[in-house]
Amino acid sequence: MRLPDYIIGFGRRHVFSSVLACTVVVAGTAVVLARPAHRSSAPTTRPAATAAEESNSAEHVDFDQPLLAGRKLPSVAEAAANLPFRPVAPAAAGQPISVWIPAQARQHLLALVYQHPSYGRFMVIEVPNVGTQQDLEGLVAQCATGCEEAWSLVHLEDGSEAVLFEGSSTIPHETTGVIWIHNGLALNVLGPAASFSRDAALALANRFNSANAA
Repeated sequence: MRLPDYIIGFGRRHVFSSVLACTVVVAGTAVVLARPAHRSSAPTTRPAATAAEESNSAEHVDFDQPLLAGRKLPSVAEAAANLPFRPVAPAAAGQPISVWIPAQARQHLLALVYQHPSYGRFMVIEVPNVGTQQDLEGLVAQCATGCEEAWSLVHLEDGSEAVLFEGSSTIPHETTGVIWIHNGLALNVLGPAASFSRDAALALANRFNSANAA
């Protein structure tokens, strides 16, 4: 799938990044995609980022301030008033410790950061989906070789297929999480691989998926 001219990225970009997981915004809507970035010493050229278009860090996800120049809001309810979709924030996941949207109103994205007593620090990204299930499954094929995280297809409790990516707990800044599509949204739950497990990612994906009922 061709990427548009600008990218909102909060994905896994290491010094020798092998996967760039990002949110691609097209005409005000978005879908979670991934672009493999194989280890190479060759320089790359990419458009200059505008406010809120990149992760706060060029090397890793910042789970304290996930969006560069993003707007931190006091509540999910206030975020809902600024978004064209209903945010998914199930009570079973607890209250987010911070709520973020992009500074630019035309970019429709929600980032919820949590500190859970069992699952630790994690984040959920929600965007209006413009992709297909086939696009989602293609992420695994893109990362069949050359990617740092291990990517695979899994099934959520309702039978829907999702993508699981598992980082190494021994490599700084790698992440583990789940990406899936449901009820008009593309969602991504992710946390630091050192403290956020596959089981935690799947458990939370199921909670958010159940809460995103039609």
